[in-house]
Amino acid sequence: MTIDKRYDIIIVGGSITAIEAINSIHEINPHTKILLISGEDRLPYKRTMINKNIVRGFDKDDFKLATNEWYQQNNVTLIIDRATKIDRKQKSLETATNGTYTYNKLLLATGVRSKTLKYNNLAHNDYYRVQNASDVEKLLKDIKHKQSFLIIGSGVEGIETADQLIRKGKNVTIIDRNNRPMRKLLPEEYSNELISAMKNKGVHYLPNTSINSVNRIRNQQYEVTFGDSKQVFDGIISCIGTQANIELAQEANLKTNKGILVNNFLQTSDPDIYAGGDVAEHSNGTMTTLWHAAAYQGEIAGLNMMSISREHKIKPFRLKTDVFGLFLFSANFENVNSGQYEISCQQQGNLKRTIYYKNDETNGIIMMNDKNRAKEYQQAVMEKWSKEKFNNSLPIQQSVIFSFAASFK
Repeated sequence: MTIDKRYDIIIVGGSITAIEAINSIHEINPHTKILLISGEDRLPYKRTMINKNIVRGFDKDDFKLATNEWYQQNNVTLIIDRATKIDRKQKSLETATNGTYTYNKLLLATGVRSKTLKYNNLAHNDYYRVQNASDVEKLLKDIKHKQSFLIIGSGVEGIETADQLIRKGKNVTIIDRNNRPMRKLLPEEYSNELISAMKNKGVHYLPNTSINSVNRIRNQQYEVTFGDSKQVFDGIISCIGTQANIELAQEANLKTNKGILVNNFLQTSDPDIYAGGDVAEHSNGTMTTLWHAAAYQGEIAGLNMMSISREHKIKPFRLKTDVFGLFLFSANFENVNSGQYEISCQQQGNLKRTIYYKNDETNGIIMMNDKNRAKEYQQAVMEKWSKEKFNNSLPIQQSVIFSFAASFK
C-alpha cells in the first residue's frame, strides 16, 4: 500500500481524543487529509473496558471505537507505527518504519503508561499491568495457571482489577500505602463501605502498608516482605498509577512538566502543535485522565486545528465504577473536598448519596447504588442544579436525611 507523505493534519495516538478530533474535523471539512498513527496492534479501542473484562476475556476487535470503513469515510489513513521525531521547522514527523510525513497541524494524543515498579531486581516482565489491551492479554494468558495475586495500589484500576480476579475465583491481596481505597474520589464513609464489600468477597486488604522487598523464587512465584510479614504470591499486578508519554514532545523542545503543557485552546508551545487527552497538562496544572474528558478535548482540539476558535474549559471530574456489588459514583470530589459547602447526606436502603451545595448550586456528588440515574447525577453537577431542582429531579423516599455546613482545609 502506498501511503501519502503530506497531510493536512497528523494525529499521534489511537484514542478517543483522536476519534473525537476526527469527528470535529470531518464536520467542518470532510476533505481534510488526516493521518492517524497508532502504536498498538489493533484498531483504536475503548481502553476503559479492558480491565473490566478479565472475567469474560475479549477478542482483538472488541471495544473498537470505529470500523476500518469509518476511517476511510472520514478521509483518514490509519497506520500502526511509532512516532519517533518531530521537526518543528520543517513541520514533519518521522516514524519508526514508515518514514517521514509533513503536516499543517499536529495533535499529540500519546496518552499515559503504567509507572514502573522498583523493587530489588524485579524485571519489567516479572509483574502485570492492566493499562492497555496487550497488558491484560498477558494476564489472561497466564491467569489459569495462577491462584494468588498481589495488587499494589487501591485506586480505581486496582479495585476494578481485584473485583474481576475475585469473580474468577482467585485469591487477592491489595497492599495500600494509604489509609483507605479510592481516597481521592470518596469520603471516608464510602471508602469504608467499599472495604467491607471487598472483605465480604474475600479480598485481603492491607492499608497503611509498604513493601520492603520482592524476590522471585521457585516456580515463578514471588516472595513479598511487608512490615513484619512475608507472603508468597503467584502473580503481582501493579496499579500504582501512570505517567504521561511526553518523550516525543520533549525531544521536539515543546514545553512539558508532568504532561505536555497546553493553553486554553489546547495549543502547545508551538502554535501548530496541539495536545489532548491524558497527556495534556492544562494551565492550572490539571491532567484530567478520564475518558469523557479526553473525548471532550479531542472535540475542542479538532475545532481549533480547523481554525474554529473554541476555548477548552475543564469540566468537573466524574467517575463511576461497578465493583463488589456496589455502584459508586463520584463527581468533583477533589474540588469540593476543600472550601465551605452545605452538605446534604441522604440514604434509602442501600442507596446513599452526599450532595455538596454552594450558593444553592450543586457542586459535587458522591453516590452509591443508584446506577440507573447516573447520567442525571452527572448532569446535576455539570449544570449546577439548584437544591430544589436536584431534589425534584432525583427524588428518593428518604429514610435518613440531614444537612450541615462544613469547611474543609
